[in-house]
Amino acid sequence: MKKIIFSSALMLAAAISFANNPKETKESTPSTATKSETKEVVTKWFHFTGNASIPGDLQNASLYAEESTPVCPTTPNTYRCDILIQVDPNDDSMPDLSQPIQQERKRSSTTQ
Repeated sequence: MKKIIFSSALMLAAAISFANNPKETKESTPSTATKSETKEVVTKWFHFTGNASIPGDLQNASLYAEESTPVCPTTPNTYRCDILIQVDPNDDSMPDLSQPIQQERKRSSTTQ
């Protein structure tokens, strides 16, 4: 009889213990995986202020000025004037020249 009472008390204690500490589920377990932040891709127009005849100027982001709308005509010309491109993720006032140019407008002279 003592064994039955002892066994019953032990089972009751175990049931109470499990009731207070339910088994962790996938939803309740905190995730240790890092979630990558998704940044919105922003594109802007930039006006090329450099000299198109100097090698390397076209790839110098500091030679582009942010503009709200392009100022160069849509007529076909030779030299880069305005580009629509993604902004630099570290400085949204600069173009990210590693990205493809989405639109480009050209001018007839090498400088603005």
